[in-house]
Formats: sequence, C-alpha cells, structure tokens
Amino acid sequence: RAVLRALLALLLVGWPAAAEAQRDFAPESTELNGLSEGLAVASEHGVELEVVPRLDVGTLGPDAALLVVGPQQEPTIEGLSALLRAGARIALADDHGATAAVLRAFRIARHTPTGRRELALRGNDARPSGPHALSRRVDALVTNHPMAIHHGELEPIFAFGESDALVLAGAVGTGRLVVISDPSVLINNMLERGGNRRFAANLLRYLAGISPGVASEGPARRVLLVPPAAPIVGR
Repeated sequence: RAVLRALLALLLVGWPAAAEAQRDFAPESTELNGLSEGLAVASEHGVELEVVPRLDVGTLGPDAALLVVGPQQEPTIEGLSALLRAGARIALADDHGATAAVLRAFRIARHTPTGRRELALRGNDARPSGPHALSRRVDALVTNHPMAIHHGELEPIFAFGESDALVLAGAVGTGRLVVISDPSVLINNMLERGGNRRFAANLLRYLAGISPGVASEGPARRVLLVPPAAPIVGR
C-alpha cells in the first residue's frame, strides 16, 4: 500500500505539468500559453486564419500559406520543400527541434544563443537587424527560452547580439520560408507586449501576401495554422 500511495503521489505531481504541456500553443486557449490572441490579431488585420487538426500537403497548391507552431512531430521535408519551390509561404516556429531535419535541408543550423540580454519581464530580447516586412515598427521581441539559428547567406531579421538569429527569412524557389526559433513569441502572454503583437501582425500579413502598411487589396492567401499535435503528411 505504501508503494501504491507513493506512485499515486508521483502521478498527481506530474499530471499538472503534463496537462500544461498539452495546452501549450492551443489555438483556442485563453491561458497565458495559448494562441487565442493570435487569432484576434489575424481578425484585426483582415487575415483569414484557419486552424487545421491535420495537414496533407498533397492537397495544397502554390498559393498555400502555413504557420506551423511548436510541432511535436517531424514534418515531411519533401512535401514542404516542393510547396515552397512552387510558391508557398511557410513559417516554422519551433524551439524543441522537431523541424531540425527540415532546417538542415535548407542549411539552417540551430544552437544555444551566445549573447543574451536580460529583461526584467521575461528573459531574452531580440532586436531587428534591418528593415524587413517582418520587423516593421517592432523595436524588440521578448522571448522565453529561445534557440538561435544561423544561415551562412541570410541576414537575421531579429537577432541576439550580432549573429544569433531568432528569426530568419529567405526565398526558396518562388516561395518564402520564415523560421522562428522560439514559438513562445506568439503566445497570449507575449502578445501583451507591443513589439510581439506587431510582429505577429507582420508575420500573418506576410504569409497572407498583404503588403506592409496597406489594406488588403484583392484576394489574400488564407493562412493555415498548424498546432503542435497536428501531423504534417503527404508530398
């Protein structure tokens, strides 16, 4: 009986953390770690954002726009590469490495940031490295536990110090790839910060193909939000 009580106690201690992990990046969640504010930002800026429980890339065309947040499973490299080269716009927000193979295919390396500036609020902030549609009117991005990313030919959009990128963006064929090394910049708690909220708006408009600073003219791309548990399959 003592052993059973001890096991039960361990389960009860571990359950809240496991339950919390399951709610990370939940699109409908209004908790601190949910994405409901991101849905609100999309609505505010005229971006059609659809949450998908499963994504078959074989059903998508060159006008596809994807926002993949905190994936738990490794996405299909061939499918995403083909979509990008055909003209799709894809953002991968991942700090745990599920997209590592995809990033390697595009010669993007991941590592622990070497230069971090401490903020009293949360942790590390990243500064824009130059003008870009994604950094428009954003002075800094507040992060949680970020990784850093690097590509030999791409200048960071946001970086810690001079070279440890938080956000990279580049052309793949006629498509565009955005890589964010800390998906926490998009959670409800972080979108309370003006810079993070403006970045979320910039990102959604960029994926939808809406030019910075102007109202949507003509048909914009529908952005598919792929939450952590949603598998990405097909080719």
